[in-house]
Amino acid sequence: RGSTQTLELMYSYSYEVSLRLWHPTRNLAPATKIFGAKPWRSWKCGEPRTTPGGTARPGAYPNSYWTARLTDGKTKSKKEHIEQFLSRHVRRFSKARGYLSRLRTSGGRAEFFVGLYGSRNFGVELPPELLRSAARLGVAVTFDVYPT
Repeated sequence: RGSTQTLELMYSYSYEVSLRLWHPTRNLAPATKIFGAKPWRSWKCGEPRTTPGGTARPGAYPNSYWTARLTDGKTKSKKEHIEQFLSRHVRRFSKARGYLSRLRTSGGRAEFFVGLYGSRNFGVELPPELLRSAARLGVAVTFDVYPT
């Protein structure tokens, strides 16, 4: 794991994190209680498609989806580094390991979706312990990088 001194020498950045779940057919509504998080968006396979604002779109959803925002807007790395945030949430959701295992073995998947924002280069180090814990939990970690 990067030392605190090393982390503080890096340029700052901001991030947003969501937990996202997909399944070919299963209703993912129980995730709200299991993860203790209100979904930002969710739908069931076969439901009519809509925009985030609720406007009808053509067709039906081909799979089920559930997502909840874990950050309240953008979080600055000076407040908490993404590595620390993810470690804390992997521990927080460890009680959901059985649910996530059943989700995966029946064709679904789960991820921490991380949006990273920075005005110049910055570094993020995901220590082996964090990666091992996320893998044991059955959650991928994906990054979208947005230069500002």
